[in-house]
Amino acid sequence: MTYEPAVYAGLPADVERFHQTEANGLKVFLPKNARVAPDGVSIDITGKGVWRRLSIQGLLG
Repeated sequence: MTYEPAVYAGLPADVERFHQTEANGLKVFLPKNARVAPDGVSIDITGKGVWRRLSIQGLLG
C-alpha cells in the first residue's frame, strides 16, 4: 500500500505531536508515531512548476 503525503501550509495545530525537520528549504512535520524504515526517511520535491509534489520515501504503513 502506498500513502501520499498530506501537504498543508503553516504549522500543525498540535505541533507537540510532530517532529520537525527540514528538506530542501522546507520545514516538514512528521508525526511522532510514524513508523520509519531502518534506512530512515528521504524527503524530496519532484516535478516542475505547478506540477511539483512532495515525495517521501521510508515511511511504513
